Amino acid sequence: MLLFALAIILAACGPGQNGSDALAFVRDGALYRMQADGSGLFQIAPATVIGFAWSPDHHEVVARFSGATPNPTVTPFFPNPVADAPAAQGVVSIDGGNILPITLASPISTLSDAWWDANGNRLFYRIHHGSGVQWYLAQSDQPNGIARKLLGASAITNQAPNGEAWPTSAPDAGQVAWVRDNGDLVLGSPGGATRVLQSGVMTQLADGAPARPLWQPHQNAILYATGDPAQPSLMLTDLNGHARQILRAPLDGYSWSPDGSHVLIHGNGQWSIYATDGTLMMTWHDAAPGGIAWWSPDSKFVLVSAPGALSLATLAAKSAVTLATFTTTNTPVPLAAQALPITGSPWRGDGKQFALVSAGGTWSDHTALATHSGSGTGLYIISVNAATHAPKLVDWGQHQALSWSTPDPNTQWVVP
Repeated sequence: MLLFALAIILAACGPGQNGSDALAFVRDGALYRMQADGSGLFQIAPATVIGFAWSPDHHEVVARFSGATPNPTVTPFFPNPVADAPAAQGVVSIDGGNILPITLASPISTLSDAWWDANGNRLFYRIHHGSGVQWYLAQSDQPNGIARKLLGASAITNQAPNGEAWPTSAPDAGQVAWVRDNGDLVLGSPGGATRVLQSGVMTQLADGAPARPLWQPHQNAILYATGDPAQPSLMLTDLNGHARQILRAPLDGYSWSPDGSHVLIHGNGQWSIYATDGTLMMTWHDAAPGGIAWWSPDSKFVLVSAPGALSLATLAAKSAVTLATFTTTNTPVPLAAQALPITGSPWRGDGKQFALVSAGGTWSDHTALATHSGSGTGLYIISVNAATHAPKLVDWGQHQALSWSTPDPNTQWVVP
């Protein structure tokens, strides 16, 4: 059955390689790594992968394995992750080889993609159990969940089909926090006792998007939403429960910058960046609806990928440009029907390049993106210092997922 051969699956081992510059993607269900110039293509894991995330040191990946190769005609393309589904998690080296099963091998559970803590030795994921969802923290080097810790549990509702109680953590995951269904923001050690930091905390925003608590990078403080659902306040609390307001605005999502000095929000069709003292730094309108945002690793840029357009905002210049437009008939899925974690990033680790998956489109210099005959999507590489010029096509096929780096999860977005 399925993959409960996880422990014995072997991918042919390739030559040892430093993966720091490699990007990875799922094509026709198999997981590959490759250099940005298209060289060094290597299959890491066979054709059962429906989601993955690089470890922060870029030496291994955690992958979600399904019982069947995804059908590209029904499986969402990057940047949309596959919904929670019957699957299992495993960790594998970038050179392939043995896959270490992280979740229990039997029975098959409906679970999400996993994501790494900022230091890269523990994994977060959620599993559906009957009418509820449970969140877990597992060690990446321990098989079958033998050292995992139960975090929050949440009821499944029509408005929250994947539950709530999203966890956040310190970089080493030594302390974790989440919001209970009753609105208490709690803090504690994984699997240990918790204490209430704040009450009256939102679990969902007005349109059903999850109101996640987010640990501030490089600080011992947690961002959370409270107040009027139509115009929530984003508050910052220290670990002693002392809180202050950063901003109050309509919003359907928010995230930290990697350096912890700014907050990105989206609401009413526009994006805004605020400093932690509440100063509004810049605002720009959607180039197309349904966008997912990624901060560059150096906190200088925000890349927004939507079904109809790709845009890039530059914080220093307080400007945003539309890099490409795409022809699409896709309708963005409401957040309440998804609420899925984004576990990877198209940004290269140094912030100098990013990758794009598209079936074709028109670049800002009016050049059509290069494509191949037949169905599929192209994988393109863009340099920030030449972003206004049409990018190079480096791979073609049915791409289901893509990641070049793994940022701090508190800087990541949630799929719309």
